[in-house]
Amino acid sequence: MKYICNDCVLVFETHGKLGPRKIAYCPNCGDNVATTKYITPLKKSKRRGWSKEELDLLNRCISGELLIYAVASKLGRTSKSVSRQINRIKNNETRLIDGAWTIKEEQIILDYMDEFGPQKGLYKDLANKLGRTKNQVSCKLYHMRKKGMLE
Repeated sequence: MKYICNDCVLVFETHGKLGPRKIAYCPNCGDNVATTKYITPLKKSKRRGWSKEELDLLNRCISGELLIYAVASKLGRTSKSVSRQINRIKNNETRLIDGAWTIKEEQIILDYMDEFGPQKGLYKDLANKLGRTKNQVSCKLYHMRKKGMLE
């Protein structure tokens, strides 16, 4: 069972029996008054974007004011989704373009591949150039190779 200490904002896990009162003590501060069960949101919740207020909290987390677990519990998101979004912010991986690929974007990929060929950092360079994520670029290159457009 996972618990969170609201005083020192620490998520910890207990194993075995807790005793007759079923009270969990924080391993950091030793307090049991501020500990509550840590419940993450349901996994089957709908996807939603990040609002400005949520992004402000994430920026406070990046600066060191807040911890990931505290932000996750305030936002009603999992700590994994919060840490992923923080990594996207740190790496400047904004999802600018969604949807179908244009012929102009495919031509940029073909020109880049003709000029530089396969090299280390290919997906990152193309993602920055096209304004898409690395995953979008890698999937597009896979499909272009499959169609025979790339060697």
